[in-house]
Amino acid sequence: MKKSVIILIALIYVASIAIVGFLGLKAKSYNDVIYLESFEILSEYKVDIETGSKYLVFIPTSDGDRSIRLETRVYPENASDKKIIYALEKDCTVAAVDENGVVTFNENITNPVSVKVYIYANQNPTISDEILIYYVP
Repeated sequence: MKKSVIILIALIYVASIAIVGFLGLKAKSYNDVIYLESFEILSEYKVDIETGSKYLVFIPTSDGDRSIRLETRVYPENASDKKIIYALEKDCTVAAVDENGVVTFNENITNPVSVKVYIYANQNPTISDEILIYYVP
C-alpha cells in the first residue's frame, strides 16, 4: 500500500476514537425521575428538650393578620416532585392550612390554642415531619 493511504487510515482511526470519546462520554437520558429524599422546616421554631418535638409560638400582628406561613426546603433541590403536603390534626376546628403551608387561625379565638401541623412529601408520605403551633391572641 502507498504510504499516504496508511496515513489516511490512521488519521480516520484516530479521529473516530476522538469523536466517539467526545460524543459518547455522557449518556443522555430523558424523563429521569429524581426522588425527593428529605425536606427541612425553615420557619423559626424551637425544640422541646424533653420530647424533641418542634414548636413555634405565633402572636397575630396588630393589623389582625391571623396567618403564619410554614416554609420548607426540599432535598435534592432538583427533585422531580417537590410538592409538600400540609395537614392539620383530624378534628381541628380552630385553624385551616392551605397547600402553600399557610396556617390561618379563626378570628373568634380569644384564648391561647395549639394546633399540630403534619408535613409530608407528596411522592412519599413516609418522608414527614410535624410541628406544633401555639397561637396566642
